[in-house]
Amino acid sequence: MAFGMKKIKQRIDANPAAAAFLALPWRRRARLAGRLVRDRRVHPLARIGFPLLILYLLSPIDLIPDFIPVLGYVDDLLILLLALWVFSKLVPQEIVLGHARELGYEPESNDEPNHQLGELE
Repeated sequence: MAFGMKKIKQRIDANPAAAAFLALPWRRRARLAGRLVRDRRVHPLARIGFPLLILYLLSPIDLIPDFIPVLGYVDDLLILLLALWVFSKLVPQEIVLGHARELGYEPESNDEPNHQLGELE
């Protein structure tokens, strides 16, 4: 396993909310995000920021135009990563886990996390 992917996997394993999010199928992940945006217990900046992120990513207006090779998509990726990081810091893990359980997430009883990042090894 590459060093960078191993570090990412360790961080996800240490964060139960991230593990719960990744364990859900794609459609339930979208539903979880929608629930978190509507939940009044979530910080207002996170509730407003997530829809603004989606609008930015769908917008034809970018900081660096997409027709510029590589750089055009790097700005979108950086903004996405920054927004997800801020969102993860502002939303309490208990709220994420509560909504994830309502959507069918069941943590495994053993020490192995219940998520898949794809084939890492």
